[in-house]
Amino acid sequence: QFDWVQIPAGKFVMGEGKEQHSVDLSAYLIARTPITNAQYKRFVDETGYDPPRHWDSGEIPKDKDAHPVVYVSWDDVMAFCKWAGVRLPTEAEWEKAARGAEGRTYPWGEEPPSNTRCNFGRNMGDTTAVGRYPAGNSPNGLQDMAGNVWEWTSSLYKAYPYNAMDGREDPE
Repeated sequence: QFDWVQIPAGKFVMGEGKEQHSVDLSAYLIARTPITNAQYKRFVDETGYDPPRHWDSGEIPKDKDAHPVVYVSWDDVMAFCKWAGVRLPTEAEWEKAARGAEGRTYPWGEEPPSNTRCNFGRNMGDTTAVGRYPAGNSPNGLQDMAGNVWEWTSSLYKAYPYNAMDGREDPE
């Protein structure tokens, strides 16, 4: 039920601005698109796991089967991954898959987001079906890696090396 893309082993440029650095990763697989409501519904139906809170009577909202699943916690996502026999990508894996090896600003390159590349800034007022924006694909053919929804990774986020609240360097 998943469309996997193999991301090749090798170095890539991670981060932005003065925080950019080279990271070397082994090859890995990642889903071509975010997990859809239909994919998540299979998990809910087969396991009895609680559906997202906005699914009335456990049903996907009308005409949203191909939209990315939302209102799921990290624990929900981990349960889904265990059921599906997969794992979440690390932050570095997700970034390489999204931006390519050369550290593009966006999956499609350096041009700013547009309504032909992604669902961004509430321009659609809702989520959109995955795969709607082929002009926004990553170098590896992944879709919806920018905009539409936030995605979970297995990594803990750290705003290194600055404290997001006051701009001071974080002590280790």
